Amino acid sequence: MNSTKLTCFSSLVIPLSLIFIHCTSTYGQIKIKGKIYDDFTKKPIAGVVVYLDGTSKGTVSNANGIYMLEVENNTTSSLIISHLGYQTINLTAEMIEAGKHKEIYLKTQLEVLDPVLLENDTWSREKKMKYFKDEFIGKHNQKAKFRIENEDDVSLYYKASENTLYASSWAPLRLKNYFLGYNITYDLKEFRIKFDSSNDKKIIANSVYFVGTSFFSELTQNKKQSKYRKRRKRVYKGSVLHFMRSLATDKLNKNKYEFFSKGTVVPRPKYILIETENKITKVKMNINRIGILYRKQQKSFMVAKTNESYFNIDSYGNYRPHDMLFFGGHMGNLRLGELLPLDYNIE
Repeated sequence: MNSTKLTCFSSLVIPLSLIFIHCTSTYGQIKIKGKIYDDFTKKPIAGVVVYLDGTSKGTVSNANGIYMLEVENNTTSSLIISHLGYQTINLTAEMIEAGKHKEIYLKTQLEVLDPVLLENDTWSREKKMKYFKDEFIGKHNQKAKFRIENEDDVSLYYKASENTLYASSWAPLRLKNYFLGYNITYDLKEFRIKFDSSNDKKIIANSVYFVGTSFFSELTQNKKQSKYRKRRKRVYKGSVLHFMRSLATDKLNKNKYEFFSKGTVVPRPKYILIETENKITKVKMNINRIGILYRKQQKSFMVAKTNESYFNIDSYGNYRPHDMLFFGGHMGNLRLGELLPLDYNIE
């Protein structure tokens, strides 16, 4: 029995405090500037990591707690402010645009207590870690070239009554992708695998869902840059990011995408209506599920929450709200081992 995997890769937005970001726009980019303080001492904090979620755009605060970052105009990605020992702040695009507050105050991270389990966990950590890696990193050759440096920070719990594996991490995961050439910081907020209960002989994942924020930087292995570029291009083609950019720029036909329903190729305008304003593409889906065919070979499908759903695509190709759409087939099987930063190949 073939199981259906519905996977959503998204960022969890938790506005923990009020914040002001001073923005100035230059040649399609925004300069984001702010100052960061300790909430208790009111003193500036140096070395705070500030990055645009899902991208390689990041910086750190200086000795005076000041940071500045240039990002693409009209992006919908959240700004993440993170420092060891403090609560992470997620600043939405709307908060960045509003510029309501002038200073950032980081609060001390509260001590993380082990959860009280009302049901015994019957799986070993080794078994749980195997399935976690399979669905977080991916089952293919990427897993052998992908390392979680702080694996012990991952908390795992299998709940037999729900046939579900849960995972979380009290600290951002430090990841190395030797296949695509990236260091990744991933702040895992929620992870779950729902297994197929109808198959007693084999453990099969029926659905996978995880949310978190990510920051990419280059691995310093100059001799392998050519290999990295080729692999990244191969992974990019046919991905959710490639599809969303093609949809937003009306290049579906040029980039070899087709829609199909009930085994028949259908035209896009029948089901998906598009309107672009200020580099933000607004999409309306008049159907709950639609098949996606790439180069007449790779089959995927996109499922919306309702029969009439709306989502936006920004200049990076990032779509929101993330929980409005789920993907299956080829796109749904892609995992973190094949994930590219949102600013990949942005000229």
